[in-house]
Amino acid sequence: MRTPARLNEMLQRWRETLPGMMKDVLQTGVQEFEIAKRTGTLVPREPNIDASEFPVRVTTERLLGGKGGTLQLEMSPGRDLWLFFLKRQLLTRTANVLMGHKWTILHTPDHISWVTTDDPVVRLNYYEHGKYDFGGGWGRAGTEMFLPLGPHHLLYTRIGDKPPRRGTVLSVEMATHLQRFMVEHAHRYVFAVSPDKNVEEYRPRVVDADASAKEQEQWRRWHEEQIAAVQALKR
Repeated sequence: MRTPARLNEMLQRWRETLPGMMKDVLQTGVQEFEIAKRTGTLVPREPNIDASEFPVRVTTERLLGGKGGTLQLEMSPGRDLWLFFLKRQLLTRTANVLMGHKWTILHTPDHISWVTTDDPVVRLNYYEHGKYDFGGGWGRAGTEMFLPLGPHHLLYTRIGDKPPRRGTVLSVEMATHLQRFMVEHAHRYVFAVSPDKNVEEYRPRVVDADASAKEQEQWRRWHEEQIAAVQALKR
């Protein structure tokens, strides 16, 4: 969950959704203020202990003459929003949801060892043979979630279903399928206790020096860019 892959996923989602969400929030807020002014009532305030940590800047500017003005909302989909998300969402809401699922530990058959990756938690939606995706939800019925704990132990649940008995040894076919899903779900790296010839079949290696250099440069600039974004919101 706290992985580069998850970070990239959330940053992309925020870039796509935040503008529309911010527009809706502003429009709703302005409407509430206008109604409150007409009716002479106060806009209700809901206490929020996390509000001070939310990376947002709200500014107002009155028009000359005192009639009307502008309300501006600014956010930066970056590190501070990511850290807020981890604290508010994953460590509270998501954690509580996960605790409500029925988990088990599955064992590998002989001669098979689990690999692990730099994005080890798999949220699998499996529809039929050859048709699946990794967009499962933490609380979506039918989603399978699994995480290798070691070379021979796999933490597993299928949401809404009773799991296999703890210690169940998987068939070679099922273990091979799960291994493939874990390799395909990797971001950049796959780790194994010994060479596994099937890994390259599941996820062919791509050698691209330009793409690698570009990604390394992006990470090199990451800290400075995020510091600048935070400072811009505090001006």
